[in-house]
Amino acid sequence: MNLTTCWWASRRLDRYLDGDPSAVLSSADVRRVERHAATCRRCAGDLAERRRLREALHGLDARRITDPSSLERLDAMAAQLRGPGPA
Repeated sequence: MNLTTCWWASRRLDRYLDGDPSAVLSSADVRRVERHAATCRRCAGDLAERRRLREALHGLDARRITDPSSLERLDAMAAQLRGPGPA
């Protein structure tokens, strides 16, 4: 394990995974990250953990349809909190 290379690679793992066009790694840097991760268990584990985290977070931005019965219960609770209307 070369700590200088680990430091260099760890600072680029997110950019490597993101493929963000505003922060693109050069093809030489991509190869260097891949070569390092192939030989360093610590960085390979860090890369795998970041991949798992991205996969877990991937679906969180999807819109979920609220259960209609939940909305009805919330409406009923709000009506109770407002109290009786004007007579």
